[in-house]
Amino acid sequence: MKKSLLKLSLGLAAIAFGFSSSAQTYTFTNCGATGRFGPTQGQVNATYTGPNTLTGAVTINTQGIQEWTVPFSGTYNISAAGAQGGSSQDATSKFGAIISGDVVLTAGQVVKIAVGQMGSVGRTNTTKSCAGGGGGSFVTTSTNTPLMIAGGSGGSGGILSSFGQGGTTTTSSTTATFRHTGTVIPGSTGGNGGSSLSTPATCSGGGGGLTGNGTSSVWNSSASISGGRSFTNGANGGEGITTTITQSAGGFGGGGGGHGNTWLGGGGGGGYSGGPGGYTSSTSTGGFLNDGGGGGGGGGSFNSGINQVNTADANSGMGSVVITLLCNPLTCLLYTSPSPRDRQKS
Repeated sequence: MKKSLLKLSLGLAAIAFGFSSSAQTYTFTNCGATGRFGPTQGQVNATYTGPNTLTGAVTINTQGIQEWTVPFSGTYNISAAGAQGGSSQDATSKFGAIISGDVVLTAGQVVKIAVGQMGSVGRTNTTKSCAGGGGGSFVTTSTNTPLMIAGGSGGSGGILSSFGQGGTTTTSSTTATFRHTGTVIPGSTGGNGGSSLSTPATCSGGGGGLTGNGTSSVWNSSASISGGRSFTNGANGGEGITTTITQSAGGFGGGGGGHGNTWLGGGGGGGYSGGPGGYTSSTSTGGFLNDGGGGGGGGGSFNSGINQVNTADANSGMGSVVITLLCNPLTCLLYTSPSPRDRQKS
């Protein structure tokens, strides 16, 4: 009897060692995609290749949304980082949020992931031009129930003090401020998109949320600045003003388009709730003040996990998602520490 128990224990230990000694971290990136649109299947295949835990394991059904099937049941740490908004010639954007926590996933479960991309910079040959908002990074179930979402930062306005606001750790987005008047543009809540003012038409696009698109702003009869799309609507970034789409577009992950043709506002950041678009006021004579638009608001975040670590305004550059297996049912049987993190460390 004792020999049988010993053999069983040794067998379980050997299998557990196999689980723990092999790489159980899954790192999702933008796969080389930039701008408004996320990666294609070809870009994903080219990035997750060779000795990579994601090789052949990620499917694109909607461009940019990476679908991954959970290989083992257990407790996973999910860390999501929102992308940084674009910078103007005169102002650098703040940073995306970093959100992490431990969640239980089941083998065979499909998880959907959107990795936020940076907002595009304002026109480099024009002073005081404004940039697109950064995309949020999303991790949800196959039915779009949020697991982990990190807000991106807003795009910068046209002067040094008009940087885009950083992604926040709350579910609500940050506010944005009208230049000169000091009036606050409220943030969004509840997974909605960020607001944008269309009267007067001097605002950039709001960031996309989980379920709500960012509001667009109409510049004139032939040009507009679009808000970022929600995660459930594909998570594309918003267009900049029509004549400069590529220079001031919002980043994939719902970043709002910036008013890159002039100095009128940076796009809102994407996230659980999208950030509002930046704005500048007009003069009493009806002209626009030529000293820089307001930066966009930062996107909100969401955390469904335990052992949470949430940091606002922390991630520069592109977003990312890292999923790490902490404990599977087999290894959990071999340890008695109270938390999955303690089991992994023991």
